Amino acid sequence: MFAVLVIEREPLTWAQLPGMVQLWIEGTGVYAMAGLVLVVLFRALRPANAPLCSAPIWKATLFLGSVSLLLLAAAGVLYAADSTSENRSWVFRSGCIGAITAVLLPILENLFSLRWRRIWALAIISFKEAIRRKVLWVFSALALVFLFASWYLPYTPQYQLRSYVNTVYRAMTPLLIVVAGLLAAFSIPADLRHQTMHTIVTKPVERFEIVLGRCLGYILLMTLVQFVITAFSLVYVARGVDPAAAEESYKARVPVFGELTVERAKSVGREWGYRKYITAETGNRAFWVFHELPDFSKRNSVRCEFEFDIFRTTKGVQGRGIYCTFVFETPRWNSKRLNDYNIDREWLSANLSAREADVRAQSERERWFPETLQRRLRLIQTIQAFRAQTEKRETSDRDQLALANALADEYGRYELRSKEVRDYHTLFIDAPGRLFAKKGDETSDRPPLFVIVRCESPTQYLGVAEHDLYLLADERSFEVNFFKGAIGLWLRICLVITVAIALSTYLTGVISFLVTMMLYLAGLTANFIQSVAEGTIQGGGPLESALRLAKQVNPLVPLDQTPTTRLFLGVDEVFRFVMRLFLNVIPDVERHDLTNYVANGFDIPVGQLVVDNVMPLVGYLIGWMVVGFYLLKSREIAA
Repeated sequence: MFAVLVIEREPLTWAQLPGMVQLWIEGTGVYAMAGLVLVVLFRALRPANAPLCSAPIWKATLFLGSVSLLLLAAAGVLYAADSTSENRSWVFRSGCIGAITAVLLPILENLFSLRWRRIWALAIISFKEAIRRKVLWVFSALALVFLFASWYLPYTPQYQLRSYVNTVYRAMTPLLIVVAGLLAAFSIPADLRHQTMHTIVTKPVERFEIVLGRCLGYILLMTLVQFVITAFSLVYVARGVDPAAAEESYKARVPVFGELTVERAKSVGREWGYRKYITAETGNRAFWVFHELPDFSKRNSVRCEFEFDIFRTTKGVQGRGIYCTFVFETPRWNSKRLNDYNIDREWLSANLSAREADVRAQSERERWFPETLQRRLRLIQTIQAFRAQTEKRETSDRDQLALANALADEYGRYELRSKEVRDYHTLFIDAPGRLFAKKGDETSDRPPLFVIVRCESPTQYLGVAEHDLYLLADERSFEVNFFKGAIGLWLRICLVITVAIALSTYLTGVISFLVTMMLYLAGLTANFIQSVAEGTIQGGGPLESALRLAKQVNPLVPLDQTPTTRLFLGVDEVFRFVMRLFLNVIPDVERHDLTNYVANGFDIPVGQLVVDNVMPLVGYLIGWMVVGFYLLKSREIAA
């Protein structure tokens, strides 16, 4: 079974939301101040016929903007004077809030004059116009490729579902993104070219209502188109699924992840540093800390699934994996009882069929201590109670699980030795349910569960990552999860439509489409752009890299500090500053790609969709709506 969930960047959580809002305010405030200065200069040099807002609001905007500019300047002075970071942050943050408020004042004034009836009417018009255009139907006809896609998709049974899901999502993404970009980028320029915009603006319609109506209309249309294509794709994916593939991925696992710590991690020289490696060396282990757990107390067993990477230094046994020890510990476990735990486990393994009378008779012969007798009586009673509850299980499986539950109930610990682990195979362990029972004697400041993994095979390395091991809380519908995965694509469609319409308020259709696609493609490479902007990429900036190529200098060797080298490094520093500014403008497109969850059979949490996908996108699109408002307001369309 192969079900690998690779998450290189942790999704945002509700606890991180205040910090993200603070970063949004600080980043947006600087751009708001720069935009406000440009608007003031534009209005001073070229007064427009259509005022942005009324005189009182305009004066309040200028006053608030001036105060914000002074606060930002004061923050710069404090930074230069090396003041305390707390004072500097409060001054800088106050200036950013003031700049954002000053920019939003004209928009807030217009909001009171907006009428959703007019916006809805403009949306319906945009919807009908887009349907009449041929571009939508030409691109939608490409969906017929799905009917014959299986001809070109070789697969093994385990990879069938993953291949199909990746294919349909990868096919839908460029198809719908390009259609949405073309429709949105050419809408307002086409109205201006055909002079239909002149008819609209002479009516009692606010210009910002045109932008909102266009956005709403195209989003509704593309939502309908995406829903139909997604439903069609689901039928294609679900038809003829191999049983092995269905067992692996035709589900929506609800995992519970822990926090990974690796003691004395090893390096195997692999460039991808996603996993850390352990060996059979003493003290070299990996353990996951689970800070929050669902209520597993009513279960007889809790499944723990895992998939690890194996790096071999010797060939080992042909066709076999390596062996590991798994230990589950709760706050009830006391390491001082390890000797008793091992003795009781061996005794129970040899006496699984014992009864209470047999235990008492044997204690008379072997002269057990009273506490040992009482403990083993409790263990036997737990085993008998478990057998009574699980009569439908096979005898051997039931006995082993009963033994594990008895020890877990008594000690708060479960240990499984010599578990075979195969390279990138998703395997599982059924941990006893009594391990998660709350008995009221847990230490409150300790996490509810530790899972420790040790490698037993010498000369072999075991690679582990934080999401390689998880507890299976539930399994949900694959079909529902498939549509939740499509929400990520829908968010990207909304992003493209909003950006394209905002740009088309001032630029031509072709330029708007090209700039939108450039921003979208830049968002796909945001990690690389960030490494360039932060100067962490190997080889340095563009001029430094060119200099190293010309002199044939290794990237790890420092350059000689000549005047030419210092000049090139200075230019690269300016380039990195520009890239850092550009980095705040491009969208984080990769954040909204949820294909990996669906293809590998993992449920997409609704809370994660809201916090990690919807809210960052809303914060990004607010800026583009403000840009569209000011561009369309300052443009001369009709008297």
